Amino acid sequence: MLIANRGSALLHSLRHSNSTKVRGIRSAGWTFIGYGSGQLIRLLSNLILTRLLAPDMFGLMALAQVFITGMVMFSDIGIKTSIVRHKSTSDDDFLNTAWTVQIIRGGFIFLICLLLAYPISVVYEEPTLFPVLAALGISALIQGFQTTAYATAEKNLAIGKQTVIQISTQIFATLVMVVWSYFYPTIWALVAGSILSTMLSVILNHAYLNAEHRHRIRVSGPHLKEIVRFGKWIFISSIIGFFANQMDKLFLGKVLTMSELGVYVIAFTLAQLPESISNTISNKVMMPLYSKVQDADIETIRSHAFKMRLNLGSFCLFITLFFVIFGEKIVSFLYDERYMDAGWMLEALALGVAIRVATKVGPFLLSRGDSKTFTTIVAMKTVVVFTSMLIGWINFGVPGVIYATVVASIANYCLETLIYRRHNLWLWKLDFSFFSVIALCFALSRLI
Repeated sequence: MLIANRGSALLHSLRHSNSTKVRGIRSAGWTFIGYGSGQLIRLLSNLILTRLLAPDMFGLMALAQVFITGMVMFSDIGIKTSIVRHKSTSDDDFLNTAWTVQIIRGGFIFLICLLLAYPISVVYEEPTLFPVLAALGISALIQGFQTTAYATAEKNLAIGKQTVIQISTQIFATLVMVVWSYFYPTIWALVAGSILSTMLSVILNHAYLNAEHRHRIRVSGPHLKEIVRFGKWIFISSIIGFFANQMDKLFLGKVLTMSELGVYVIAFTLAQLPESISNTISNKVMMPLYSKVQDADIETIRSHAFKMRLNLGSFCLFITLFFVIFGEKIVSFLYDERYMDAGWMLEALALGVAIRVATKVGPFLLSRGDSKTFTTIVAMKTVVVFTSMLIGWINFGVPGVIYATVVASIANYCLETLIYRRHNLWLWKLDFSFFSVIALCFALSRLI
């Protein structure tokens, strides 16, 4: 009875306490629920759709998404990050300015999609890319109207409703794609799921998150300058980051058939699961926490960084190393013979992911407004990734490109270490422990 009472009291305190620590725990919990549910839905969707659609459709959709992502990142000025960093969540002028800029950006992306769709389809010799890219641009236009409450909820570490909306939207998108694929097995099933899910997300977020602020088209000069001043380095880093993160698909999309690219995308999607968890937690929990303690002494910040890295890194590393050891067996169990090459690809890609999730510091620099140094790091990473892939392709072909991600991850860790040592955030003992575990598991994978 005593244990039950204490448990009830703990749950009550977690629900109602407004301390940063408790809200951080709640936010992390909702993030895990949202991400876990989302990835489960995505996996089930993937397993069903790979039996209804041919591999080339996944390759074609992946290539289209690369260019849509590029257009989004080429126009990124860190609007959401600016809102999270802003001192007040009730500054209507600032929020309206951010929302107006966001709408303009969405319209700009849509127009660029229409203009570049045909030339891209010619370069990649895939005529279907033309209408697919033009249609996917509609999602960017719709996304421009997303409520700013999405960002203020993250700033306040109150993402429960946001998570429920996210899960509901994914379920809806999955149903659309599966039903459409069953009756009309074409790439338009994937396109329709993307557009309709974006529309539903915007509608639901406006309906359930936007209780305190009424959006208006408005541009405040001082607030616009604040957004642009902070966002100019985000803009540059996003462009550079696009090439760092999408270089493989841009390159492989040209040298592989769409079916072969589709197989690679299956391996990449599985390998990225732990890193997506890490990035999601980092953006939704670590960024607000860093922002709230940005004026604290370095030992306090270091303590926060250590706890987050230990907990998050251990969890993500466990999943990643499972892929490193059993990648081929996982693929052979989940997919049919058309996707078997995804097995060895999964093991190689997961090894690179393991290094990245184990050494992730989180958005410390952005939380302090140091977007210039952040951009410098992203630029260095891009050069390393491109150089590694080029050398890998020249010497070993496709396997060289894929294993280059491992080499690039190690090199980028060394580069980041030089930066974070200056801030006393290099936790070398933790890094050594994680690297030792990764090395042991890799050795084990070669013996099985």
